[in-house]
Amino acid sequence: MVPKILHWKYKPEGACPVQAEGYFLGTYFHFRSRWQTARLTFYKIDDIDDEQIIKTYDLYKTKHFEAGWLDYRLCTFLIYMGCFLFWLRIGVKKSRIKNAGHKSKNQGEEISEGESEEKSGYY
Repeated sequence: MVPKILHWKYKPEGACPVQAEGYFLGTYFHFRSRWQTARLTFYKIDDIDDEQIIKTYDLYKTKHFEAGWLDYRLCTFLIYMGCFLFWLRIGVKKSRIKNAGHKSKNQGEEISEGESEEKSGYY
């Protein structure tokens, strides 16, 4: 039996905004497509709270006002793409924590658990 990787609270629906919510690997996410941006945000808790944001991805840009009318199939694809980016991010963090203190092959410097993502080049 394969565990559910993505569990929908509700799938992409509506217009101005198109929204969806669910859980990816147990982490709550909220998708919102409005104005000119389709955005996926992951939270520490099961609620939309700006203080509990783990990561936000701006996944798609459109002309002004068009994002609120995106097709639900495109929105579903964007959510899967954002979940994949999040999965890469948490996978990289876990491997970085596991290998903390070892030299980086690319830069010859130590990688610590608290290192900024911008410096390391990861999402």
